[in-house]
This record gives sequence, C-alpha cells and structure tokens, in this order.
Amino acid sequence: MIDPLALESHFDQLASLAPQERLAQLKLISRQSPDLARRLAALLDAHEATTTTMDGLVPSQLRHWTAFDPEQLIGQQLGDWLLTRELGRGGMGVVFAARREAEGVEQQAAIKFLSLPVFDAVLADRFVREAKMLTRLNHPGICRLRDWGRTDQGWPYLVLDLIDGQPIDEATSQWSRREKLATIAKVAETVAAAHRQMVIHLDLKPDNILIDAQRNAILLDFGVSRVLAEKDGEATATLTRWLTPNYASPEQLRGEPATAASDIFALGVITYQLLTGERPHDLTGLSITDALARLENPTWPQGGGRKRIQGDLRAVLARAMHPDASQRYASAQSLADDLQAVLARRPVAARPDSLAYRLKKLVQRNPIVAPLGALSAAAIVLLAAQLAWQANDLALQRDRADLEATRARAASELLLGAVQAADPTGSRASATTVGEMLEAAIDRAVLDAEADPLLAAETLLRIADVRRVLGEYAGSIPVYELALELIDPHPEPELELRSELLSGLAASLRQTEQSERARSLLVAELEQAPFPADWRVWLSLAQIDLAEGDLDSAEQALQRASERVPVSLAQGRAMIAHSTGNLHTARGQLDEGLSWFEQAIAAARSGPVSRETLAAALLNSADILSRQGRIDPALAAADEALSLRIEMFGSRHVRTIPSHISHAYVLMHAGRWDEALTAAYRAADLERSLAGPDTRRMAAIWSAIGLSAERSGDWERAAEGFSEALAIQQELLPDDHHDLAATRSNLASVLMAQDQFEQPLELLMQAWEVHHTAAQGQASRSLAITEVNIAWCYLHLGEPGEALRWSRSALQGAEQVIDPEFWLLGHFRNVHAEALMANGRIDEAKTQAQTVEHLYAASEIPVRLQSLTDNLELLKRIALQSGENELAEEYRQRLRKLASDPARATH
Repeated sequence: MIDPLALESHFDQLASLAPQERLAQLKLISRQSPDLARRLAALLDAHEATTTTMDGLVPSQLRHWTAFDPEQLIGQQLGDWLLTRELGRGGMGVVFAARREAEGVEQQAAIKFLSLPVFDAVLADRFVREAKMLTRLNHPGICRLRDWGRTDQGWPYLVLDLIDGQPIDEATSQWSRREKLATIAKVAETVAAAHRQMVIHLDLKPDNILIDAQRNAILLDFGVSRVLAEKDGEATATLTRWLTPNYASPEQLRGEPATAASDIFALGVITYQLLTGERPHDLTGLSITDALARLENPTWPQGGGRKRIQGDLRAVLARAMHPDASQRYASAQSLADDLQAVLARRPVAARPDSLAYRLKKLVQRNPIVAPLGALSAAAIVLLAAQLAWQANDLALQRDRADLEATRARAASELLLGAVQAADPTGSRASATTVGEMLEAAIDRAVLDAEADPLLAAETLLRIADVRRVLGEYAGSIPVYELALELIDPHPEPELELRSELLSGLAASLRQTEQSERARSLLVAELEQAPFPADWRVWLSLAQIDLAEGDLDSAEQALQRASERVPVSLAQGRAMIAHSTGNLHTARGQLDEGLSWFEQAIAAARSGPVSRETLAAALLNSADILSRQGRIDPALAAADEALSLRIEMFGSRHVRTIPSHISHAYVLMHAGRWDEALTAAYRAADLERSLAGPDTRRMAAIWSAIGLSAERSGDWERAAEGFSEALAIQQELLPDDHHDLAATRSNLASVLMAQDQFEQPLELLMQAWEVHHTAAQGQASRSLAITEVNIAWCYLHLGEPGEALRWSRSALQGAEQVIDPEFWLLGHFRNVHAEALMANGRIDEAKTQAQTVEHLYAASEIPVRLQSLTDNLELLKRIALQSGENELAEEYRQRLRKLASDPARATH
C-alpha cells in the first residue's frame, strides 16, 4: 500500500524540479519503492500533458488509485470475468487469469491492468482508440487482444488470450543453436507483421515472448505499443524510462519518439542473450547517463559470451544493435531474412558484398561441389573446363560408368556451382555477369565438342537448365537445340541424355507459347525412342495437355509415363505422381489429387532429394489440405515448401515468389486474412523488384490480394486487387483464357457486394462462356461459382425466374466438387434459398436456409462475416413471412450481436 500523503508530498517536490533533476530524484525513490516511483512518474506525465495538479485530483480518485491492491482483486468480478489468480506483474501493470461462462461454455483469458490510471477524457479517448487499433493485430504469433475497458476508478485494463508457456530464454535453454536462431527469426517475422500494420511493441524482452507446448513463439504486451501514424501516440519522456532498460534502445532511454528501429534493437539483444546466456550490455543499476554511454559505445560487447557470436551472425547482431537507429536494419523482416540466411549459410545483407564472400558461403553450403580456390566467376568457368579435360583423359583408365559419373560431376556440379557462386541468391550479381559467364561456358563447350561431344552436350544441358530455372526460357531454347545437334550423329545412342534435352526444350517452348512445336518434337521422338527412355517424353506431353486443359489426353500420357519409368528412378516417379495430382485437382477430385501429391512427396524424399519436385508437391498438398479445413498440416507443408525454395534460391529470387503466393492462399483458406494479405504483398514486392509490375505472376498476386481482402470484407481493397489483375491479364492473355475468366468472376463478386449488378452480370456472362467450354459437360468449381453469382445478379435485377434457373444449376454443380462439410457450399444453398423465396416457394427456401445455418455453426474453418449475415437475414425474412414473429426476433437479436462482435465470424 502507498501512503496518499507521501505520494502527494513527493509529487509536490518533483513537480517543481527541472526535468533532469526530477529524473535523478525518481531514480533515488525507485531504489526504495519502485511502485511509488512508477506512480509518481505517471502523475508527472499527466501533469505535463494536461497541467493537472494534485489539487485537481479529487480525493476519491486519489484514494482509489493509491488503494489499488492486486491481491485484493483475486475473486472479484470484472464485467463477465471472474479474476482467479495473479499471473505476474511488471513495470507496465499486473496480469490476472480470469474465466467466464458464456452459453454454457467456459472461457479463459488473461486480464492486464495497466499501471497508468486514466482520469481525463482526452487520455481515455486515446486509450480506447489505441486499443481498437491493436485488435487488428490478428497474427498467430501475437497474443490476441479480445476486449478492453476501464474500471470505475479509472484503471484501464485489457482482456487478452491466456497463453500457457514459458519465457523464451527459459524455454529454449536446452535447445540447439539452430533451433534458437530459427525461433527468433520467426519472432522477427511476427514483429515485422505488426510493423506493417503500423504498430510497434516498445518493450520486447524475453518475458514478453512465450514458447508454448508446440514450440510456437507468442508475443505478449502489445498493449503498450504506439500506433506509428498517430502523432500523439509517442511515449512521453518520463514513462519511456520505465520500460525494461536492458532491452531499451538508446533513443528510448533518451526519451525520443520510438520507432520500429527500437524493436529491432531489442530483437538483437534478445538473440544475443539466447545464444550466449548473457546480455550484451548489463545496464542493471546504472543511471540513464551511464546506460546511454555504454550503449552508444560502438565496440562489440566484451562479455564472455562474445566468443560464441562470430562471422555472419556477429555482423547481423551488430547491425541490429547499432546505437544509431538509422544504421540498423530497415525492417524487422530484413533482420529475419538475414537470420534465415545465417541458418542456410547464405550471404547476409549485414556483410559487405563481394564475390569472394559469396564464394566462401558457397563452399560452406556445398564443400564438395564448390571449387575451393576460385576467386571469380571466370576462374570457376576455366576450372570447370580444365576438369572436363581431365575427365576426358580418364576415359582410357576407367570403364564407361566411371566416365559418365565423371562427366556428370564436371559438367553439372562444377558448372552449377559456378553459377551459384556468381549469383547465389539470384538478386545480388547483375544479370550481365551471369549471362556473360554462361555465354563463356557455352563457347568452351562448343570448343570441347570435337573431343567429346557427349560431355559438351551434358554441359550445354546444364547451362540450358540454369537459364530455364532463372526464367530465361527464350535464351535456353537455342542451347537445348545445340546440345541435341551434338548428340544426333553420335554412334552410341544416349537415350537418357536425349530425353532430358527434349523435355527441357519442350518446357521452354511451352513457356514461350510454342506448345504446338513442342508437341510435334515430342511426338516425333516417340516414334524412335525405345523403352524405357521415353517416359520423360510422355511426361512432357502430359504437361502440355494439362496446361491446355486437355485432361483426358494428359491422363493417357501420364499412364504411359508411369508404365515406362524405371521402378528404381524415384525422382521420375515423383515427377509423374506430381503431374497426376495436378490432373485430379484440375478435375476437382481433391482427395485423389492429395493422394497423388503425397506419393510424389514420399518418392521425392527417397534417394537423393529432388527439392524442386518436393517443394511443388508440398505446395499443392497444402492448398488441398487448407480447402479441406486441415489447417495445421497445410501450414506445415506450405512452410516446408517455402523453406526449400529459400534454401535453393535465397529469400529474394523469382523462384521463391510462387511459394509466397501459395502460402497466402493457405492462410486465406484458414481464415487468417490479414496474414494472407501480408504474404501476398510480400510476393508483390518481390515480383515488382525482380521481374516487373506487369507479369502474369503479378496478376496472380493481385488476385490473391483481392481474394484475401474479399474474404475479410474489405471490398475496396478487393476491388483494387482484382482490377489490377484484370488490367494485366487483358494485356497478356487471349480473351477466352481461364485466368481472365476467373478474375472477371472475382471482380464481379466484389462489385455485387457493393450493390452493383449490371456490370457484374456482363463480366460473369463472359466468364461463364469460358468456364462452360472448358468444363466439357463436367462439374466444375469455377463454373459453379460463376453461375451462383449470375443467379444473385438476376435476383437483384428483378428477374426471379432466371435467378432460380441459374441457382439450381450452380448448386447441382457445387455439390459434386465441394466437400459437403465445407462452409462455402452454404453460400450456394443460401443463394438458391433466396431464389426459391423470390419465386414464392417459402417452405423449400426455409429448408435450404436452415441447412446453411447448421453448416455454418458446425464449420471448423472461419466463415466470412458477410455469409453469416446473409443467412441470418434470409432466415429472419422467412420467419416474418411465415408469421413466426418470435423466431424472427431471435434472428434479429443474433444479427445485432454479430454486428457488434465481428469476431463471431470466426466461429
């Protein structure tokens, strides 16, 4: 308990002092009574902000404030919540466990009382405004803010999710170094997600990062954050000093406005502590001046733990903890990327860029593949050529199998190692550098062709594959063709090499809109390629058929490929299984597709891991799992696929972008729309910087943004996303292309949500023509969605007969391609019920609407708010028309509750 007279006496003394003298006195008081010092600091800030004096505080308020005793609150009721026990206390407040019973279900929460009482209206308004803004931090790594309020005595409180976990320093004490780094990288990504929402934490420390039983890191105490866009959201000078000093940045200790850079500083300190067991700078007991002097010294920490932080990791943490905020990482995501790069032994942004440095990282990742003595890309090319000559000399000493193995090592590993060394992430070296190196390698291979045409062809195959991987499809075509010319006259047939060359050539032709030429080459090859070498050719034909939507022909080609691939060739079986999964998915047969993707994953993992096939199969399985509501395995598969792509190409590479897009879709299916938008915008940033703003992939990214925004009810952002996608696709695609039709449907759906129906109907009819032709009489998800939207337009345009015809067709198709327990099917039933009601068929409409109600209630996947609202509105109107007024009132009350508590949409 704090004596009110002592509080008043100290306040009068401190209020008359200059700021620096006041801080010194507060420091002395805190040594005897930290709680008294904190409360005095709060009063002094209120005094500075509002010119309030102690005389201005009414006695009852002062008594309530000073009488705040956490132990007496246990067992007390706060609204619906019963405070059951104290969980902890710190400089920013006291936290209690609480429980309540709602509709027969017991709920648990954590309720935090902040240490700053709110007496005046201005501060109260700001508290409510900031609390509302913090509710948008919907992220699995952030403890969710569920509610907020103030007691009658002015004490503000926050209602948060109750997290069962340990502080990160305790939980990870026995973990490996890699596990700790991987976890803190995810924490940095979580902080970055909050920063993108314009919210900073300001008090990151181990106690505010809990590790749960599944080893997930959850961030606490975003309740003390400040919204960056708010000028009045800056922490005041006095209160800033009551943050945890050992993790506070220099600018925080100076009382300057804090920014995202302050959180980055704290992340660096926490990482250092997790890896070494000690903090880089122990500020305990130091004055503000002495603490600043220690932090502003740019030398590396001198404690015993410093020896465990060396090389790239030292550079990363030095940058994160730089005393000058402008010299730290530009974002928490950049810090996360560098921590991931340390784990993958890839170059980090914190180190000066040089070719020698990148070669060193390549050697660390691939100690056998990379030539240890190389100092430049040109030296590697020359070395590759020399070793190729050595391989040729070995022909006299070894049998053919040894020679082929040597060729593969010389022409494949060394060449690809050279490319990786020159541009290991696909983002740092200029395109000219890589292009010139590849051209030099081609010239050398041509010179070597007379001595060993097969080795030259093998080398050219790898060069062409590299170009194709880098997206240079047109540039890879002449290289494949040159290699084929070299092996054509060879007396000993090289069937496997030839089939690899043809498959690569066909893939590049397909990507450059030359599918017919690719098909002709493959069909001609089948007339002469004997079993078993032709399995690749059949697989390439199947991929062309899949791309063109000829699913029956694709199925036949895949069956031939499966019959011909050697049982021992695991990677070949993985590729065929993956394409077969794509076939079933295109037919809407998701269970069969998932089964084939799982076979592809198992085959890709056996023997030498085919990372590209494995990553693609994982992404496709994640998509299906998320549609089926199996969110945890879906996210696990998506995360692994993204990690594989980053391991192969680095975090900033065109080949990682599809993984980010797929990750966004998985999050969207999980109902985690804010995270889905974050992933999609990250993909957009990468695509824009690496490939440009007007690519087909950028259109797909804009579509992902539109869908995520639409699911969350953000119609303006959704319309922007689909409009941007449509503008790009109209420039690049024929008018009857499937992607263009899908975007028209999506844009129409968003416009309809804004009560526009004539333009959407026109867009939908264009899309329906494309989907109807592609479906060839079969049920199709795209066709069903288009038809239900057409029905909705006709309903609002006053044509109930047409609406019923289209809604019946849409529901019949949807029932064949959508899981009966998936909430999306409810949308089709609801629209059909609306059409039935518009045509006077009330009983049938009621049956359909009630079926939807039960489906939504049982859904484990979040149902979008608009769908819930539409169903309840329909049920209310049906009840009124049927004379069931009490039932109509019940639905009206549920609608009001839903409008006041949008979080209900997740249940």
